[in-house]
Amino acid sequence: MARGTGLPVFETYSTRQRRLNGGGPDVYTYDDIPPSLRIQIVHIWEDTLGGVNEGGSAYDLLVKTLRREYGVFSLTLTARNVTGELWEFFTKSADTNQALDVIELSFRAIDTLTRSFNYRYNQSATEDADNAIKELNDRFREHGLGYRYEAGIILRIDSEFIHAEAVKPALSLLRGATFRGAQEEFLGAYEHYRHGKNKEALN
Repeated sequence: MARGTGLPVFETYSTRQRRLNGGGPDVYTYDDIPPSLRIQIVHIWEDTLGGVNEGGSAYDLLVKTLRREYGVFSLTLTARNVTGELWEFFTKSADTNQALDVIELSFRAIDTLTRSFNYRYNQSATEDADNAIKELNDRFREHGLGYRYEAGIILRIDSEFIHAEAVKPALSLLRGATFRGAQEEFLGAYEHYRHGKNKEALN
């Protein structure tokens, strides 16, 4: 039986003190995915995608996709299997954009593949996937990073309020094959808005 996830983000003493002293992020950062966050994400993978010795089908798919997209035969030369290859690449050598590639692809797999009972014979597979995504977004916020996973992609956010009140509800409404074209237009407009291209966003 697969080990279930669903562990809440534990608020340590040091985290609580930062929050109580106003140490939460006032301004989001975007340029660095810190090592501690990368390791926290690997722990989420272990709970949902499987451990380093399981070599699950999701890891195989993720690594083959990244190798092809980056035009390489291997993401790292020292790993013993595809699971280790992904973990090592993500924690030791991936730059920020590559790390975001890995996060987006891996959580898309969590959001789709792992919801099936047959993936790891897990009775709470759907709940575990939801909890994993929630934990990722909580960790982004905890580290002051302006990113969120929503509707299968990593979004850069500049304002938590705008994201919660406008972007997230719109993505929820547009989710699904019926509205795929409208969703792509919305995401394109959102990207223009983020870069200050208001005319292009309105178009």
